[in-house]
Amino acid sequence: MSVSLCLIMMAKVPVAGRVKTRMCPPLSAEDAANLQLACIDDVLRRPWSSAAKIASFAGPEHPVRAVAAALGWQLHEQRGDSLGERLIDALGVCTPERSPCFIGTDAPHLDVGIEQALVTALAAHDVAIVPAFDGGYVAIASRQRYPEIFVGIDWGSERVLAQTIASAEREGLSVALLPWSYDIDEVADLRRLRLDFGVLSGRNHVYDARTTRALLDSFSERGLL
Repeated sequence: MSVSLCLIMMAKVPVAGRVKTRMCPPLSAEDAANLQLACIDDVLRRPWSSAAKIASFAGPEHPVRAVAAALGWQLHEQRGDSLGERLIDALGVCTPERSPCFIGTDAPHLDVGIEQALVTALAAHDVAIVPAFDGGYVAIASRQRYPEIFVGIDWGSERVLAQTIASAEREGLSVALLPWSYDIDEVADLRRLRLDFGVLSGRNHVYDARTTRALLDSFSERGLL
């Protein structure tokens, strides 16, 4: 089966006081917003193979939207109260002939081969997930639009992955789990990410997210990490 992905980046606009708040302190609200912006920038600039790329934003007006548009991403505004509702709404932007693939901005380091790995998994399964160690996931793709897999999920909990798999299986969908990864939600995650950048960047696992890496170096120089 031939699979063509439609990448959908789900992102909060980097407004101080509204993003990465679990890292404050030691980060300031402005530091946290700059981190969110760096992560978004690295996802936008990554050399994706897919021709269909949608940047779905939540939040007030911000120059990051213009950056996304200039880099060839179709803009979309998130709608819905819960994350599940917003994901289902964004599915409607993906054309039926493409396989929707949701990516967040909390894993700018995601494996350099992740796009091809998802395509390969979807050749044999209905749903492909990159699980996160915190019980969620950092990417999810499906052969077709299956809104049911986003219903009845306790978003933000350690049950997200298990509930998503259960929802898919109730619909008779097969699920492939790719190698596990992690989100950057806490300061400890930033320390781990900085170490991974130093040890693995440019090799087989970690994408060289340059904007994020440079910002983490500056945080370290300031004694924040």
